[in-house]
Amino acid sequence: MIHIIGQRNPSGRGAGQQYPVGSIPTTPAEWRAHYGPAWAAFEAARERYDPDGILTPGQGVFPPGP
Repeated sequence: MIHIIGQRNPSGRGAGQQYPVGSIPTTPAEWRAHYGPAWAAFEAARERYDPDGILTPGQGVFPPGP
C-alpha cells in the first residue's frame, strides 16, 4: 500500500513517500555517503555475493565494471 505524504494509514501512524526505484538519479559517490561507515561492509558483501555485478545493476550503486 502506498500512502501520500500527509495522509494517515489504517494504523493511525503517519505515512512517508515512496519513490519508484531509479526515479532519483544517484551517483556511486552519493551511495557511499548514504551508507556512511557501513559502506566497506556493504561493498565486501557485494564482492562476495555478487562478484559479477548482476543484481540491480541499474541503480548505479557501484561504478560499471570492465
